[in-house]
Amino acid sequence: MILARQYCAEHWADGYLWPINHQPRSGAANIYDQLLKGYDYLVNNAYTSPDTIYKVVARWQPGCTLKTYFKGDTILTNPDSIFISGDTTGQTNSYYTDEWDDLFLLHEYGHHVMHRCAAIPPAMGSHYWFKSYPADTGIGYGEGWPTMFAGVVTGNNYIIDTRGMIGDPNDTTAYFNIENPWDFRVIPPFPSPADSFEGGPYCEGAVCGALWDIYDATDEIPYPSYPDSLNGVWFPDTALADSLTMDFDEIWNISDNYEWLGHHCWTIHDFLKGWGKYHYDHQFGLNQIVLHHRILWDVPAAPVGLQANYDPGIPGVVLTWLKNIEPDLYKYFIYRKFDYPESSFVKIGAPFPTLDTNFTDTNVEIGKSYWYAVTAMDSASNESELSDSVLVRLALYEEVDNPIGTGYNNATRIIRYLYRGRGYELLLAFSSEGNVKCVSSSDEGVTWSQSQVIGQGQFPTLVLDSGDNPCCLFGRWVGPSGFGSAQLYYTKFINNHWTTPTLLMSVDSVYIGIPEYAIPAPSASIDSQDTIHVTWMSPMGQEYIHRFAVWYGNLYAFDTVPVFNYVQLDTIWVYESSPCPALAIDGLQTTHVVYET
Repeated sequence: MILARQYCAEHWADGYLWPINHQPRSGAANIYDQLLKGYDYLVNNAYTSPDTIYKVVARWQPGCTLKTYFKGDTILTNPDSIFISGDTTGQTNSYYTDEWDDLFLLHEYGHHVMHRCAAIPPAMGSHYWFKSYPADTGIGYGEGWPTMFAGVVTGNNYIIDTRGMIGDPNDTTAYFNIENPWDFRVIPPFPSPADSFEGGPYCEGAVCGALWDIYDATDEIPYPSYPDSLNGVWFPDTALADSLTMDFDEIWNISDNYEWLGHHCWTIHDFLKGWGKYHYDHQFGLNQIVLHHRILWDVPAAPVGLQANYDPGIPGVVLTWLKNIEPDLYKYFIYRKFDYPESSFVKIGAPFPTLDTNFTDTNVEIGKSYWYAVTAMDSASNESELSDSVLVRLALYEEVDNPIGTGYNNATRIIRYLYRGRGYELLLAFSSEGNVKCVSSSDEGVTWSQSQVIGQGQFPTLVLDSGDNPCCLFGRWVGPSGFGSAQLYYTKFINNHWTTPTLLMSVDSVYIGIPEYAIPAPSASIDSQDTIHVTWMSPMGQEYIHRFAVWYGNLYAFDTVPVFNYVQLDTIWVYESSPCPALAIDGLQTTHVVYET
């Protein structure tokens, strides 16, 4: 009793016990004993860890007339709660689960397990063992799984709810037989003969029975005969059999790990998809079990032949695919995701009749890329796996007048850099109409962003520092068309924008001559210490229009205010050739400059 008093004392508020005259205190010990069975089964068998399953508080007091229910805390560092009725006399509510209903207590603990390890299906309302709730699809699995769990933990296939005091001659005990879900007794006003059992994927009794038959060692070959027609679908029970003895490992692995479209199992159909995903086989035996419980599971094949093309005349992405051949096919679903790693498929639009094998997505943006996939669903709500996905890139192209490329130098440059930690992008710098511009692509150069002006100038070159920050150097002519200044500029892309270009050096009062020679066309590289090395050439004066200087300079990429060191390497005469110098750094960090004289 020490443990019972320490961990299970009746609480009227956190940290306080109920007065001693509230008896019997043994109810707390029984609650503790049942919940501990569920905890020990999972932790001792290494299905989960104490940190994952965490804590649950049983909130109970003798005489409490509140209904028993589970409440999961949205903050996972807080314990969940199970509120338990103390109305053991049945005088207030003869149908409430109380502290002596052992397997129902474990059923509530099963909700705690789902909440901590696999998430409870959403939108679960009122429910009864024998009824189907197709409008509230989470009920069947969300209630059936915890009841199956109670049976697994105790080895008992009878879930008993004592409606009065133990030993009461007028007891109205209710029970569910999870080995045979047709065998149950509930209180009035509901009937309880076998023909009132509805079964199907959204009936908790059917889902519980199917999961139990997958688990248990008691085979039924063949199943006993029950009413075998449901909505015109024939269920030949005498031809079906429970031949599986899988134990709990497979059930737990699917429940704990399998995800369908970003969530754990919310329906028995999700569970069955997980069964196929993990290749647990025994397909014939599994089909026999689910069919017996009126769960049709002949999952449609994933649609094939999916094609997607952008039609600018609509505008929108037009999808087409081949029609499935299943006779009971009901509808298709369209899924879409963006083309970056953290995106996942989401359902778009409404379901589409089976006669339609096309869809147009008009909710798209130029410059973005989208993945599409399609699923098929039959009349029993079995949804196929996703079809093969297809990618559509909505290219953004920009008309550029008279772009200056690499015809005269090697300055126009594409580099690859890590953008905001999301993924790698290509970066291209070029000049057009006196401006240096930059565009980027996140899909290997298929589509490009709209250009951004870096500064006034021509002949840009790009390097990438160790912080994945692009750095750009470019030339500019300042002055009239004849005489002026040949200048070299530097800017850097940091904090999501290009810095104001910094003038590194200027050769003044020179004759422009041939512009593609006179305007500095830098060639640059960066070493392992983030020093940027650059070479270029410029005119030397007004009297010798064919005389040029070859320059070399360097700066540190992480200087807030760049300090540029430069020196003239050589003097060359240029007539008809294209002698723009080139620079490279080898593996020994030695800088090489090559030019033509």
